[in-house]
Amino acid sequence: MDGDHPTPSLLEQFMRCTLVGDERRRVVRHLVAGCGRCSEITRKLWALGAETLRPLPAATEVPVDLEAALYRRRRELLEAGRGGQAAVASFELARLYRHGDRTEDLAALAGDVLPILRTGQVSRTVGAALLVFKRLVETGSASPEFLLEAVRLASPASPASPAAPGTPF
Repeated sequence: MDGDHPTPSLLEQFMRCTLVGDERRRVVRHLVAGCGRCSEITRKLWALGAETLRPLPAATEVPVDLEAALYRRRRELLEAGRGGQAAVASFELARLYRHGDRTEDLAALAGDVLPILRTGQVSRTVGAALLVFKRLVETGSASPEFLLEAVRLASPASPASPAAPGTPF
């Protein structure tokens, strides 16, 4: 840590999921606290691999049934206790809301991350991404690049290691 801020090297290690223990917790707490300087560094790191998962339609062309299907899927996954997969659906919904400038819907979604975390079936990386997502939405800084990377992180093919049941980060 450089004074009160993690060094760029530590932030990069965090983004690559190579930090462990207390060091990781300090970085998560720092980012969740909303540090603009460090958020900007991590935002640039998110964008390094900015390839598209799948293009979003124009904001006026987002089919209502796609949104409804994602929302229903998210709810079903939460009811089944499958938090990691519910996080993917949440981030996909967030991409739709952000793309359509639906800030109220985005804020409501960000405010509803706790049920996902409580399932105990969320990797530490995905849990951290959910908390950073919540904070970025609260500060109006949730970029499309961050949301795209969050979908990638939360997807089952992600190398993120699952948290032990009942272990918060």
